[in-house]
Amino acid sequence: MPFLYKWSTEGFRTTKLTLALPHIPGQSAPPSVLSGPFTYIGRGSQAFVFGSQDGKYVLKLFRRERQMHPWRKALQGKKAMRKKKKYRCQYTTCKLAFEKAKDLTGLIYIHTNRMNKSLPVWIGSQRIDLDRYLFVIQERGTPLKEDLAKLQRLKTAFVSLVEERVRRGIKNTDPKVSRNFGFCGDRIIEWDFGKYKVDPTMNPEEEINRFTQFLQ
Repeated sequence: MPFLYKWSTEGFRTTKLTLALPHIPGQSAPPSVLSGPFTYIGRGSQAFVFGSQDGKYVLKLFRRERQMHPWRKALQGKKAMRKKKKYRCQYTTCKLAFEKAKDLTGLIYIHTNRMNKSLPVWIGSQRIDLDRYLFVIQERGTPLKEDLAKLQRLKTAFVSLVEERVRRGIKNTDPKVSRNFGFCGDRIIEWDFGKYKVDPTMNPEEEINRFTQFLQ
């Protein structure tokens, strides 16, 4: 049974989540969707993802950096340093996406600091206090790769989204289109903002062409 649980949830457990959040006054109240249970969907490079009972939202619980043995760290070299830097960027990218591109990413709530009050939620058979962890609530869409029939009709919407992000001075260094974008009805969102950054030197035409080329 332990093996089956680990296999079905791809190794999810609370010890893998981002801990030690600061307490900063002014954290907004979490949405009512947190009152319901969530079901495991999958795991990305930065977060475990769970779906709400009504199918409209996802809960992303960010994973913390795993402690690496010194010998393994030495062998991996630059790869290990890149991994450490990636985890440091979790807070920054959440804040950037929520403050500057909330409508483009489908974000409705980010939890980057502790409220010092319990936020209990059922995730599968586990009851977890979310106040301890870095997480976001995001609209749930359909992956592009599962909805290619809509692609021609929504191509204009895709290009418009990228153009609008570029107009706001935000660059995405991850050009994966099939996994990073999705549909919410007839609206498209860029749900993976993990490599967002403000880049004043960005060439708007090159950034737009880079994404439309991958879409083709």
